[in-house]
Amino acid sequence: MKVALFLEGSPGHEKQSLAIIQGLKRLVSVEVTEFRLPERTKWQRFFDIGRLFLGSNRGKVQGLDDFDLAIGTGSRTHVPLIACKNSYGIPIVTCMAPDRLLRGKFDLCCVPRHDQLEEKENILLTDGPPVLSAEKNIRREPDKGLILLGGIDESSHFWRGVELAEFIRNIVHEGKDIQWSISSSPRTPDDTVEILKGYSESQPNATFFDFKDTPRGWVEDQYAKSGVAWVTADSVSMIYEALTAGCRVGILPVPWKNARNKFQRSIDFLLLKGLVKVYSPAESTSLLSMAEQDFNEADRCAEEILRKIQPTG
Repeated sequence: MKVALFLEGSPGHEKQSLAIIQGLKRLVSVEVTEFRLPERTKWQRFFDIGRLFLGSNRGKVQGLDDFDLAIGTGSRTHVPLIACKNSYGIPIVTCMAPDRLLRGKFDLCCVPRHDQLEEKENILLTDGPPVLSAEKNIRREPDKGLILLGGIDESSHFWRGVELAEFIRNIVHEGKDIQWSISSSPRTPDDTVEILKGYSESQPNATFFDFKDTPRGWVEDQYAKSGVAWVTADSVSMIYEALTAGCRVGILPVPWKNARNKFQRSIDFLLLKGLVKVYSPAESTSLLSMAEQDFNEADRCAEEILRKIQPTG
């Protein structure tokens, strides 16, 4: 299967497309060619959409005559994808909900349920975004645990580092038989980092890793090796990465500015399906009683692509 991968510069968006391609590679032979798209302002994208409806295929990528599929995630990929479909007849896929005007032009949109769209022939609702999964042949260690911190996002939640540190102390204290790796992220405030770094230095079963000091691929390796993982609620992508890797997953709550935002809707759905546990001081913090899950939305997206689009090989 020859796949054109459209990249617009967002690492998060690129990971979603790559996750689906990873799923396709588990099913068929895949040859991927990457195409990096030029920067476009909001006004330029607005005019590009207008030209598209006037019959212009400006923005199409050259040389896709013999490709089986084009995939891209992010609003800047949508007009070039549609232009290529119009020019070459190539099926197109995206990992999000495009603008309403453009939605019907895609062969498949893989859309998280928290976006609250109706499932249709070309809209596959997913239990969260597709994420890259670690190699399954890495040996999981039942006595290894992972704690991952998000951080400040003024638009979505309040960050209470002292309270989260107390939650983590309780988890480490109760899980004495587990060797915990605690890690920050680019959004984690310095004062939270200092609290947890100092705490872990006094605990024989906890080690703090500043994200700045970890090599590329470190967290994926930790997912694959860890039996359990606690993740702050604001880090939705890491929650899904841990689930996809096969960890038993707990969520450290944060106070939302909007209690019904899409992140909380996503977490509520996972709770309803019994896929995660939310931290509560009144309950045991052990995750070992949770059932192991076979969770991989990227593979499900790949299967749906092959159901709709037969490769030429």
